[in-house]
Amino acid sequence: MASATGRCRRALGPGFASLETGKNEAAINAFNEFFAKSNPRKIRGRDYLGIAKAKMSYAVDANGVLNNPTKFNEALVDLQKAAELDHRLSNEFSELGVKMYKQKAYLEAAKLFELALKHKESRTYTLDNYYYGQSIFIASIDKTADQKAAMKPEFEKANAAFAEVIKNSPNTQDAYLNKGKLNRVIDTEQSKKEALLDYEGYVKVVTSKGEAELAKEAVKKNLLEAYTFIGSSYATTDKVKAIAEKHEVNFFYPDAETISISFNETTSVNDINQIIAIFAEATEKDAFTVNQLANEVLVPENLVRKSTFLQHEVFNNHHSESQLMRYIKKLERKDLSLNHSMIS
Repeated sequence: MASATGRCRRALGPGFASLETGKNEAAINAFNEFFAKSNPRKIRGRDYLGIAKAKMSYAVDANGVLNNPTKFNEALVDLQKAAELDHRLSNEFSELGVKMYKQKAYLEAAKLFELALKHKESRTYTLDNYYYGQSIFIASIDKTADQKAAMKPEFEKANAAFAEVIKNSPNTQDAYLNKGKLNRVIDTEQSKKEALLDYEGYVKVVTSKGEAELAKEAVKKNLLEAYTFIGSSYATTDKVKAIAEKHEVNFFYPDAETISISFNETTSVNDINQIIAIFAEATEKDAFTVNQLANEVLVPENLVRKSTFLQHEVFNNHHSESQLMRYIKKLERKDLSLNHSMIS
């Protein structure tokens, strides 16, 4: 004769079936009925995982909007119970976190990754640390100063998570980069010092990977961000200005902490190396040398002009701004205007 728990477990089948078909309310009811009738010692971790998944789907819509915080918090409690019964389920917590992350529910994703990180032997442990740090970073970007202050515990955990990624996978360049970005968002004196080390770590890892890595567009953009922050951290504008003027180089200094440099098609390798040398001297670091500039055209193909232009003889007879302005004035004098004919 089948036991009461066995009969309940068979009755739980519709709960998992409802979960698979997206009938979350029916799944929640089936799981709750099972829990109410079963011997607690017979309940498995996966049972709590099932009801947690149903509650999460119920709590967060497809666009990542948390519309039922109560259900979400209940789901977290169920996941904790699942982990206590079977720590191997942490891999599935990670999958739930990735799903929330992709839905842009970043704070909710962070809570799931935090649960997953309690099992350090998990095969996704390093990746979960990265996702946790990244979730907190993205969630904090548009927060006010007061909101950021309230997130201090999360910031500390996120920094520790990125540090764990770097320890376990030293060549993961984005861990350095995003840790630096996180510390810039935190925006305290201490976090700025940490951000400097993070960006320097990013530069070191990227440059060690060689020309193929440095040629990637995303890496070029990130390097510009890194070098800009490093330069502004090490050098005051007064120091850079003094060194630049000594080398007869003129930069633009919009404020006491910013140096602006413009480049165009006339910029040469020597110009780039001279700029690098100026900043190296200002930061008391060794300068590296650029051997060649990129040859590829960065203008999108659909925007590249294919037709001829400025072919009229006017543009070929007047070769300076002054000559062209004299020509325009000559045309003006031929025109009959009000100041010549109707105003006495």
